[in-house]
Amino acid sequence: MPMVFGQDQSPEDSDSDEEEENITSVEFLPGESTSVVLPPHQRCAAHTLNLVASKDSEAALQDGAFRTASRSLFAKAQAVWNKQSRVVSAAESIQEATGRQMIIPNQTRWNSTYDAVQCLQDLTAEQLTKLADALASQGLPPETSSS
Repeated sequence: MPMVFGQDQSPEDSDSDEEEENITSVEFLPGESTSVVLPPHQRCAAHTLNLVASKDSEAALQDGAFRTASRSLFAKAQAVWNKQSRVVSAAESIQEATGRQMIIPNQTRWNSTYDAVQCLQDLTAEQLTKLADALASQGLPPETSSS
């Protein structure tokens, strides 16, 4: 009886075809080429999309008005993310105000900034008001400018 994951398996329970066998080495016939030809290199789609997004965002930052608005938005968002990740009571207040924890961007996940901004964008006006009140009580000053 074949052994699968250290347990006996009867032939009627076997999912594999009896004709299938493990190939542990490749034997070449005399006169055959022994070189192996690999397919052409394919770029990773995720990394390609990341490069496109990075270059487009860099180009958009050349516009002064967009750059000002973008930096203001990300400074405010970063203050929320920092508060949640550094202060346990702030994280609990955010959870109570919004019903969830915010996604915090990091360098190892290429789409984490998008996910984090989308998480903030999905909040309702009522949740944003509760979030601002909760963070103000945690010592994060409310934004008074209209930028």
